[in-house]
Formats: sequence, structure tokens, C-alpha cells
Amino acid sequence: MELKDLYFYDESSPTCLRWAVDIFSGRWKNFKNVSVGDIAGGLGNSGYYQVRKQRKLQLVHRVIWEMFNGPIPNGYFIDHFDRDRTNNKLSNLRIVLREGNARNNSLRKDNTSGKVGVKRQVNTLRSGNKAEYWRASWVDLNGKVQTKAFNVAKYGEELAEFLASEYRQHQIDLLNLMGAGYTETHGK
Repeated sequence: MELKDLYFYDESSPTCLRWAVDIFSGRWKNFKNVSVGDIAGGLGNSGYYQVRKQRKLQLVHRVIWEMFNGPIPNGYFIDHFDRDRTNNKLSNLRIVLREGNARNNSLRKDNTSGKVGVKRQVNTLRSGNKAEYWRASWVDLNGKVQTKAFNVAKYGEELAEFLASEYRQHQIDLLNLMGAGYTETHGK
């Protein structure tokens, strides 16, 4: 059975999907009755809407993408532009590789600088002294992590942090000129 035979797209539904068929519990085990037009899917533990697709739970945003664009190739992800896992409007979805999905990530909860890719580090040297610096990091077009450190002893705390932040943003801007696809909401 094709997806369009089971569901239809409707932005007035919280999931953006509604049932296109009547299903009675006797037809599928452990399934409640649904009627044409009922909301399809519900919120899962991951924060994404899920729906039954051929007796298995599927992520609604993937189902919607496939309804309009066909199967999702291996290694690709469906990303929510606005990072709202419950906003499954087709205009909010894009297909990306893992790198593209990562270039639309929120700021990590363990981030202490308030800026993605910028963190303060302290290293103990062989002499027993400590080197303190702010490090900027980013992933280049080849998927390799790049870094640049700004020494606190040389620049001072505030300037070292500022330089690391500005340097990382400059690298992201250059990567975007080359088509990297970092979004404006990356790290926010």
C-alpha cells in the first residue's frame, strides 16, 4: 500500500498528516480504530511525531518527505529548518547528509561559552604549568575537524574569547561561500 493510500498531508493537523482510510482494530493487531480524516500519529519519546507505516512506527517528517519526494536515499536525513521537531510542514523540511544535519544543530547543553564551536580549555604542560586558551573549532568540507587556539596569557581572557569566536564565524562564512550549508540558526 502506497503512503498516499494511507495518509494525506494537511497542515491543520498537529502532525501534518491525516488518515486517508478507515482502519478497524481487527485488521491490525494492537491498533485502535481510525477514520478518514483523523489525525495520523502521535508524539514519541524522542520529541518527534511518529505514525504507523506498514505495522512499524515511522517518523512523520520522513513519511511526509517520502510522500512528496520518494524514498530517502541511504545516508540522508530529513532536517527541520527551524529545529522544531514537531513542525512537519513540507516547507520546513530539507534532505541533507549527516554533515548538513549537524550544521543546523542547537547549542549543546554542556556548552559553557554560549557559542557553538568555541570553548575554553586548560592544558597541563610537561613543566607542570598550565596553558589556558580559547579554542575555535569547525568541520571543513572534507569532514575534518579544524581548530585554532588563542592563548589567554598572550591576549587576555576577553580578547582571546572574542578572537576565537570571530575566527570561527569567519571560517563558517567561508565554508558557506563554498556551499557548506550552515544555517543561520546553527548554534542558537
